[in-house]
Amino acid sequence: MAHGINSRSKAKQGSRGRGGRRPFKSRNNTASYRRALLRKRKLEDNIECEEDNKKFKAHNATHPVKEEDAQESSSSDLSDAEQLPTDSHALLLHSFGASTATHSDPEDDDDEGDDGDGEGDDEGEDHSDDQQDTEDESEEVQVTRQIKDLNSSNAKKALMDEQLSEGSHEQSDDESNDDDNESEESDECNSRDSDSSDDLSDEQEDLEGGIAEDAESDADSLMCASDDENSTSRKPNLGGLVVPTKNQKGGKQVMQCDDEDLDELEKNSLPSIDDPFCTHFERVLSHEAAERLLDCNTWQHDNHQWPELSGAVKHSYPTKLPALSNKPKLLLTADSDAPPPVYGGPFKVPEFPDVNSMFIKDSVLKNIGDLTPLQQHLLHAIANYSDLYYPSSTHEKWDDVTKVYSIHALNHVLKTRTRILKNNSKLSKLRAAKIDVDLDQFRDQGLSRAKVLILLPSKHSAFRVVKAMQKLLGLSNKQQVKHLTRFEDDFGPGDTNTNLPRALKGRSEDFIATFTGDTSENFKIGITVSNKSLGLYSNFSRSDIILASPLGLRLVAGVEGEEDNNAGFLSSIEMLVLDQASCFLMQNWDHVLSVLESVNLSIKNVRDIVSDGRRVRSWSVDGHAKFYRQTLMFSAAIDDLQRALFSRSCNFAGRFEVLPVSAGVLGDLLVSAELVLLRCPGLNDGEQRLAYFTQEFFPKHVASRKAFTLLYIPDTSDYYLLSQFLAQERAIEFSSINEYLTSKMSHVAVARSDFFKGSSPLLLYTERFHYYKRPVIKGIRHLIFYALPSFSSFFSEMCNLMIGSLQNQSAPRSQLQHRSSITVLYQRSDVTRLAAVMGNTNAKELLSSNKNVHMCAISGS
Repeated sequence: MAHGINSRSKAKQGSRGRGGRRPFKSRNNTASYRRALLRKRKLEDNIECEEDNKKFKAHNATHPVKEEDAQESSSSDLSDAEQLPTDSHALLLHSFGASTATHSDPEDDDDEGDDGDGEGDDEGEDHSDDQQDTEDESEEVQVTRQIKDLNSSNAKKALMDEQLSEGSHEQSDDESNDDDNESEESDECNSRDSDSSDDLSDEQEDLEGGIAEDAESDADSLMCASDDENSTSRKPNLGGLVVPTKNQKGGKQVMQCDDEDLDELEKNSLPSIDDPFCTHFERVLSHEAAERLLDCNTWQHDNHQWPELSGAVKHSYPTKLPALSNKPKLLLTADSDAPPPVYGGPFKVPEFPDVNSMFIKDSVLKNIGDLTPLQQHLLHAIANYSDLYYPSSTHEKWDDVTKVYSIHALNHVLKTRTRILKNNSKLSKLRAAKIDVDLDQFRDQGLSRAKVLILLPSKHSAFRVVKAMQKLLGLSNKQQVKHLTRFEDDFGPGDTNTNLPRALKGRSEDFIATFTGDTSENFKIGITVSNKSLGLYSNFSRSDIILASPLGLRLVAGVEGEEDNNAGFLSSIEMLVLDQASCFLMQNWDHVLSVLESVNLSIKNVRDIVSDGRRVRSWSVDGHAKFYRQTLMFSAAIDDLQRALFSRSCNFAGRFEVLPVSAGVLGDLLVSAELVLLRCPGLNDGEQRLAYFTQEFFPKHVASRKAFTLLYIPDTSDYYLLSQFLAQERAIEFSSINEYLTSKMSHVAVARSDFFKGSSPLLLYTERFHYYKRPVIKGIRHLIFYALPSFSSFFSEMCNLMIGSLQNQSAPRSQLQHRSSITVLYQRSDVTRLAAVMGNTNAKELLSSNKNVHMCAISGS
């Protein structure tokens, strides 16, 4: 064995050749080949540039530049730089211009400008001004500038040709090989080949590694953004996005018009002035109004009955807000008399919502098809960008709900895209006519490109969302959805022809729906959207929509306040969706809170701004993005944590909170038992609940010698406190089953066996384990709920495990002498869960009663 290792090490050393350098190593889809090709072409370009430089020097020798002209030019630039702006918004633009000036290319002056003064001349010194200035210059200076521009444009064109040719070459590879290679990369979107630098020599890396790496990254971006992966054309379709090179606008994104957008621009399909998109996002909220929105006393609450949404609706909207903005003209969209945004107001429940009147884009509307009454009313509720909390989204409604918010998300992204493309076209025409442009009228972007964030619990949920969007856009072939094969391999359900897995057999319908397909809780994926294509696996800074789990996004964005926080791509989120939010309660709710703290934060470093700083909406610069963001939360069960999070939303369009009218789940019980309801002191006080259990309830229970008792614990922290208490008291033998034993089912089997035999009279059982496994616990005769379960269905499921067929009939008579019992501990603050289990009417009576103990008999059905 050692001989083989020595032989391989010697062969490895010999293969490096003279000086220990590694030879060129050929690999599939390797960056080494691309770098070598780029290096070869760069050398050829350098030779051409040297020839151009010789010509330039020869021309300068015969036509020298006058010192007076050079001094005048430098003094004018210095005077402009010394004029610092005084306005906060202008200071941002000045910083933005300073950070990008060193990277700007002369050919981009038409689009970028200089922004050196920052005093409202948003265009700076563009080409039209340069041409007027050169009239007073000598002919020699003009010739010199033309040669410089020619050299710069030739170099830039050569570099882009290399990238495009490489991207096209990569696309012509076999699709399966491409997917296999890409699956080895990290989950980060648009990842790079970090180990490819080992294939270059040390001297070559020092001289050319940085340039080759930048060019390779740009080529990968172009390859990822192409519309047709099998195209033989040398110029791929970029899906409306120009990926900047090292010399192109300092890394800022510019959205350009593709062939697929020409028809739409010709139709002049800009959003109407009555469109909620315009009345909500294209008007400026004053500082005074923003401050008033944070005051809960300015909000009014109305209650409505909305049968199609399965319950009563609490409508909240702001009142007593100022009518007009008090901002200067620079920060308004048009003029000082511009109207304010449309605030939320009194609402009337519609009888028959008309989808055609909801300002939906034609490219989406034609593929919607027939909508159910639930979908029509949900779409009507969110069309004006009001917030919505819908806690009746059970597994039977998942597809309907997914379709509704997918329609709304695509509609919003496409309207944003149309607005930017139309403004780009207008600006190009104005600049071509050498007309001064006031960019204050073209504010259509945020600090980052991503506009929609959808949080989902599993990869399979993300798979359903992408498939819904693909259908709504009418994309039938793989060429219209970039990297679809890779996506189906990573997120797809796998082989759907096989029978139901053993782990799902005999389980409830909601359990099967939740854990079908890929149940991974760590994922994230960026999506670019155009009228005729979807681009998957796009970088977050170049994505329109982001699908992610709370865990996956937290690992990328970090935590607010930490040094490694990288949540700049979430700064301009305008639509936030939390689908299947009840699943987040079972995963880790802290991840959700952490992610939401990172949404709509101001970008600390100006260099992280990926948009044109001069066209960023004023309210985004002012830090008012959270007042414009729409929050949609869909859950299978109502919960106080979700309601508390939803109530923190300050969207001035108002919010709808659906409060289902529940009849309870007592009618679903199949057992005959005694039901005891014990009211604990305190309001949402865990310490008082623990004190009541340990000091008053548990000693009586131990004294009664009731065996076969299962203690149901919803909160894991309470489980550890109770386990520690029981271990210290040693008053009773107990076993425990918790969620951390899901990978150690042998320990679970021992605990279940000891409980069934009676050797462990008490079994501690956590809710999260029940959520993920749903086992059948046999032998339960006495069931204690330390707190009401998060899902009302769990109450009936646990109670129905007490049926006679699951009892230990061979147990001693002394252990079977007591009648089966169900005991519930609750506090006055448990209104939501008490209503879901007992029903609204019974819960109201329990909370209004002066008694702390209530008893009733359940006969079973």
